[in-house]
Amino acid sequence: MKTFVATVLALATLASAQNAPVVTSNPSGAMYLATFPNLLNNVIRGRVVASSSGGYVNYAINIANLPQGAGPFEYHIHEFPVPSNGDCMGTGGHLDPFNRGEQPPCDASQPQSCQIGDLSGKYGKINGTALATNLVDRYTSLTIGSSQFVGNGSFVVHANNGSRIACASFTTYLTGSTSNSTSTSPSNGTLGGSGGSGSGSGASATNIPPRPFPTSTSPPVQTANANDGSRMAVTGFGVFAVAVVMATML
Repeated sequence: MKTFVATVLALATLASAQNAPVVTSNPSGAMYLATFPNLLNNVIRGRVVASSSGGYVNYAINIANLPQGAGPFEYHIHEFPVPSNGDCMGTGGHLDPFNRGEQPPCDASQPQSCQIGDLSGKYGKINGTALATNLVDRYTSLTIGSSQFVGNGSFVVHANNGSRIACASFTTYLTGSTSNSTSTSPSNGTLGGSGGSGSGSGASATNIPPRPFPTSTSPPVQTANANDGSRMAVTGFGVFAVAVVMATML
């Protein structure tokens, strides 16, 4: 009986929820960084870069040292930044401005109907102990003030029992400039690289503007190793970009 009631409630919630609208005009040059670990005693290393060239949001995800036997791992954008004590429970729930809820589970074939912060639901879980990949998402935003904005939230990784094993706040690198251009990225997000599922080109360089990272407000630049031990380079952004940022795993 309880299962039946829970199912009815979940279906009612889903029926009242809205599909997420596609965001096609994110600020050109916008970039936000989330760097692991948020606490020094956490062995998980890596970085997530959310960026836009005026269309959809590109996520360059590079995570290593996930615990053996605790996967497959889910990863989401949560609604709040990591509190000062580093407790991942303080990040709130998944970013879900359209009240979709977590049940029934996200259907990857209909990503517009999922919670916008449920990236692994839309594009695949991490099946290994590391992930180095790029994915494109049409439903999150880098426009400050938008209900779909991710830059004031956090990136959270969950073990297969649902526990939050790593979290990192997004910090502002560039807010970008308003653009009305429409991205030529794939119609749905793509995910490649090791440890995940779905289609895509796998790990690739992430565009970074050719200026030093701020030292007072942002975490140190880190680039996690891919499964094959190679390091991902971070290359210049825009016509005049020539800088290459490399970082060594701690």
